[in-house]
Amino acid sequence: MKTTIILLLSFIWITCFNQNTEWNCIDTTGRTLFTIKARFVSDFSGNRAKVYQQNYVNGGWEKVYGFVDHKGDFVIPCIYASASDFRDGLAWVQKEKDGIYFLINESGDIIPTKPYTKVGYIIEGKSELIAVYENKKLGFINKKGKEVIPCKYLGSNNHSEGFICLCPYESVDSKYGFFKLDGSALTPFHFKQAGTSSFNNGLCRVNSEGRPAMIDTTGKVIFKTKYKSLQDFNFGLAAVCTKSNRTGWGFVNLNDKLVIPAEYDYVNSFNEDGLAIVEKNDKKGVIDTTGKLVIPMIYASVYCELTRDGYICGVHHSENPAPLFKKKLDYFDHDYHPISFPGKVISSANYGSIMKIIDENGMDGYMNRKYEVVVSPIYNRASSFHENKAWVPKN
Repeated sequence: MKTTIILLLSFIWITCFNQNTEWNCIDTTGRTLFTIKARFVSDFSGNRAKVYQQNYVNGGWEKVYGFVDHKGDFVIPCIYASASDFRDGLAWVQKEKDGIYFLINESGDIIPTKPYTKVGYIIEGKSELIAVYENKKLGFINKKGKEVIPCKYLGSNNHSEGFICLCPYESVDSKYGFFKLDGSALTPFHFKQAGTSSFNNGLCRVNSEGRPAMIDTTGKVIFKTKYKSLQDFNFGLAAVCTKSNRTGWGFVNLNDKLVIPAEYDYVNSFNEDGLAIVEKNDKKGVIDTTGKLVIPMIYASVYCELTRDGYICGVHHSENPAPLFKKKLDYFDHDYHPISFPGKVISSANYGSIMKIIDENGMDGYMNRKYEVVVSPIYNRASSFHENKAWVPKN
């Protein structure tokens, strides 16, 4: 009898805990396209969605990853111990946890590479170079798995506008230089504090002869500032720090002339929408490229990526630490007018057309960029939309 009870309890535990559940994949109208069983599902990326399953096999739990396509077919079966999301048709997988990484394409075919036990993220739109490591030293492979920059550097694993910033691993003076994507050198290693620098609008921020400066895509220094610190140029303006205590931030033009007064404690560079977050006395707001305050300076935090997110969000100060859901939030549209919607929180549209909303009860739904609800908040643990699809638990 005791053995029977133990077996029964074991069956109940296996059945009720750590099991796969059913997930519906929905379109932007809320229509269910297909259903799969999984412990967890990732957002669609590159026509594939990563699926994590836990299966009870031979007396133990097997945790495995695979991928489904937009029809819900397992185009890559759940056989891997770990896996990244697809980016530009490529993903890293491991057959054994903490083992060798394998680069695969959307069909699951392995692209031959050297045996790496540490790799970097595959960055969407920037997969011409993929970071890999040997003995903590950074190098890069191309999409075909060929090592085009050998593993002997320090620096960023991200590149921009066709260039990447690196420093020899054994360097004694920590000076950086820039490479082209084919592995050829653009500049010698003579820039200090350039490790995270990247090109933006054809210019890259470096330290030249002890002063903040900008180089062009030939490696030539074309701009130096008399101020303490320098951020990237966007819309012909760059943020500079004018005081030794890291305050007095304003914006200069390419003639190093202050065109937006240096009156802020801190600022961000102008983003793709021509907006910058500014701060004074622990209160944040948003200005446009004329210096006009378009979002009042009253917030503890501001999320300001209109094109990507579909809104601007201001987070009010609170006396006690609290999750975002419990704080007072203000949302603004492209005309900087308050947004009214039946909910508490809006999630990013991720450059898509649909945003997830969370209502006062913590339930998830969706609205479009006109701030019209297209799917009522009826779901628990719904995902955001990616590639016009989202995951919701089956009720």
